Amino acid sequence: MLHSPSGLIYTIKGNGTLSIIGYRGGSPRLVIPDEIDGYPVVSIGDYAFSECSGLRTLVLPGSLRDIGDHAFENCTGLMTITFPEELDVSRLWPVFRSATSPSASSKRS
Repeated sequence: MLHSPSGLIYTIKGNGTLSIIGYRGGSPRLVIPDEIDGYPVVSIGDYAFSECSGLRTLVLPGSLRDIGDHAFENCTGLMTITFPEELDVSRLWPVFRSATSPSASSKRS
């Protein structure tokens, strides 16, 4: 496991890509970059942001291709999620269903 300065916990996959597997940052706003240490961020793992109730705003990278099951489970404070244009969000509602409050919104970058 590796850690970024922003509190992201990640692993490098054998194919030279990066997967976010956790978050221990304290900021209410998180922008996940397209790359960390030169590796493209292509996935967010299962339960990676589970219980991150202090997270309010999340900006996902354009390099993102997959979000794991329950990745944002019980992120009850999450109000705004910015998705990259390239990401097919039609299948993602189950990922976020227990994460957001009733007034939460999403938008495209």
